[in-house]
Amino acid sequence: MRPKKITDQEFRGWLYYLSSGSGFWIYYSPDNSEAAMVDPATFEVLFLTDRSNGEKLYQHPEIKKFSTTLRKLNSQLNPRIL
Repeated sequence: MRPKKITDQEFRGWLYYLSSGSGFWIYYSPDNSEAAMVDPATFEVLFLTDRSNGEKLYQHPEIKKFSTTLRKLNSQLNPRIL
């Protein structure tokens, strides 16, 4: 399975929101209902979540290579914190 990229057609119109402390980027969908954490070096989507309930909609197929940093940052996609 090829990792999703923020440059893929399905993410057209998504808006850059912020850069996390580790350098990962956060994007919001046009209707603000979903959030994505993106690796700026590869533009690969690491997580895609529903902002209304925090449900994980997608996870990068090789997420373990990012896991050390992401443990600290996963809460940034939690709608209760944003």
